[in-house]
Amino acid sequence: MLAADETSLNHVVLKSPLPALVVFHAPDCQPSRAALAAAASLAETYAGRLRVVAADLEACGALAEQLAIWATPTFAAYRHGEETARACGFLPAGLLRLLADLSLERETPLRGMWYPTEQQLEDEVLVPMLARWGWGCARQQGCALPGKGRAARGVIDLLVSAAPGGPPITLFENKRHIPDEAALRLARDQGLRYASALGLPSLVVAEPARAWVFAARDGRATPVARFEGHELECDDAPLRALLLELAGLPGPLHSSHS
Repeated sequence: MLAADETSLNHVVLKSPLPALVVFHAPDCQPSRAALAAAASLAETYAGRLRVVAADLEACGALAEQLAIWATPTFAAYRHGEETARACGFLPAGLLRLLADLSLERETPLRGMWYPTEQQLEDEVLVPMLARWGWGCARQQGCALPGKGRAARGVIDLLVSAAPGGPPITLFENKRHIPDEAALRLARDQGLRYASALGLPSLVVAEPARAWVFAARDGRATPVARFEGHELECDDAPLRALLLELAGLPGPLHSSHS
């Protein structure tokens, strides 16, 4: 992976003969450090096809301001000097690979920010995580809700059991992006309807950058924990242990990552 500052960024990225993916980072930002580690692996995988570059936001100064880069980490893809895609916030490795593929495919800019779809989040991050745990899940599971008509049925993104074929112990309500507390409340309330209908003790609201865990009791969702994406990328065992605890099931705390 190449490193660039304000002096070299124009030559290394904007005038690159190859498509380029830049990770704008800051030394004191933990998600940035995790993003750089993922990008370094990406650089090896895409060598000769995609130029992966690390750029310290402070060292890029005025040029970063000109490119409208304000937050870290920010991933920005360029081709022939034109930005073709951008994502803000930490991306797990699987989703970063999707952005790299998008960087190779696109000739014209995207409209607005790139966010992976809910299906991509499940395919690349959540379902593999559950498989590492030895857990099972049903995707797009229909759920009967109190009431009448179409509103009396819903679809659960991931209905999760602690063993394949076992009874469900939690569910995941997944979103492409949760920009504010209002959006989080909407997702939480939707997940709570499903959890209450099935008598589940917890629910998880997930997006690429983080996951929130709620205890579901007496028709209420009580916040229990928030896990940042870069934390889960390093060690997802605490999330597993918490979900087991909320379900009243035993489970030693150990990392599922080698």
